[in-house]
Amino acid sequence: MGCTVYHSATSARDSEIVGHVADDGNVYHSRPGEVGAENLDRCAGHIASDGNVYSTARGFGESAYQCVGHIGADGRIYDVSRTAGEASGHCVGHIEPDGRVYDTAGPAGLNHCVGQVRGGRPEQGAAALLLLLKGNAASSGSTAASGGATRPVPATVYASEAELLKALAFRFVLLTVIAAGAGMLLSDGDTALSAAFGLLVGTGLALLTTIGSSSVHYRFDTFHCKNGLLRVLLRRQVLFGLAAPLLMLACAALILLSCLSGSAALPASIAVVAAAAALGAWAGTMIRRHRKK
Repeated sequence: MGCTVYHSATSARDSEIVGHVADDGNVYHSRPGEVGAENLDRCAGHIASDGNVYSTARGFGESAYQCVGHIGADGRIYDVSRTAGEASGHCVGHIEPDGRVYDTAGPAGLNHCVGQVRGGRPEQGAAALLLLLKGNAASSGSTAASGGATRPVPATVYASEAELLKALAFRFVLLTVIAAGAGMLLSDGDTALSAAFGLLVGTGLALLTTIGSSSVHYRFDTFHCKNGLLRVLLRRQVLFGLAAPLLMLACAALILLSCLSGSAALPASIAVVAAAAALGAWAGTMIRRHRKK
């Protein structure tokens, strides 16, 4: 049996409903029973059997990058996955036995109550989505207590692999052309630098806004893509959706700095220092992991 999520701390009127949890664990921005209440375009995510909360519908992927948090055994709500632990710094709220959800780790007054859930067993997961997916719930309990309901920002939904590929290709071409044109102006007509700058910016921004954006949802199974490119990109979203695009944009920034300064010495020095810092951070992480074993 699912449950209903209310924005109000005390009222259970229909006007206060901000979503509901279906029997299968999917969470929708709709009232239970209304027409189209459980269409995929209204699905905010789902609650897995292990307590993790994902931004995709059930059956459409449960990668670490799609995880927005989890429910602890003590009823506390965390903004990291279960495998990342339950450090106090990642606790964004808790749920009381009466179904009220608070944006504090422990007992608090109604001024910290961001809403309530009523109904079956998935109520803790519904509380997590109330805190983690609503724009201001995790940062401010006062807005919710005053009754000013704030709907989550609508997500960009890709219904098929072809639709995502078209969006990725369009953004790549458009952003690459614009960036290459800007590179021609800044580099005084240097074709090689302009092309490199355009490709780095175009690829980086295209990946960041389609694969790496947390507001993007997919209606197709991301774990079994027919397209080989998407299968690689979506299975390793942290790498290709965030790390690689940011590295590309950093390289583009160094090219831009080289054009503006008229010398490659300064960008090269910055790149060496950044690489040394990254190597040091990686070595430190490996040493800490080795000591924990």
